[in-house]
Amino acid sequence: MPGICVQEYLVHQRLSFSPIFFSPRSTSSRSQARRHDSERYAAMLTSKLAGMKAPEAGNERYRRAVYTLTQWNEAHRPLERWYITTLAIQKLVGGRKEAINAYLETHEDEINAHHERLEIKPSFNRKPEPITEMVHIAEEPTAFPWGQAEPVGES
Repeated sequence: MPGICVQEYLVHQRLSFSPIFFSPRSTSSRSQARRHDSERYAAMLTSKLAGMKAPEAGNERYRRAVYTLTQWNEAHRPLERWYITTLAIQKLVGGRKEAINAYLETHEDEINAHHERLEIKPSFNRKPEPITEMVHIAEEPTAFPWGQAEPVGES
């Protein structure tokens, strides 16, 4: 189903969401203020996150992209699936390669398990259609299991 939002497709097909990638992780210990920032970014629109340079905003974009790709892969046939790479994430939500690599390394075990379970290989990304025409990241934070609407009056 090229061009359809993954969440809309899953709702239409009555498929459930995977528990992978719900909680953000960091390689260092996080203060309460940093956790609050992560929660704040999780409540923002995807387009709003795109214009922010804060590392937490980038991590939220990457988390949304990885989650969307895992859901896409679950809902599509083998040749329509995508291998999760730095370039795939970068094309979907932007960001610096170093930051995306750090995020992917933090979640390496879960991503590898996803690829193994669905038998997804790097060669799956060689498609005539670009990833941005097939996979779309939801705009609303509530489209993600961890997302909440941004409180009224916040910006």
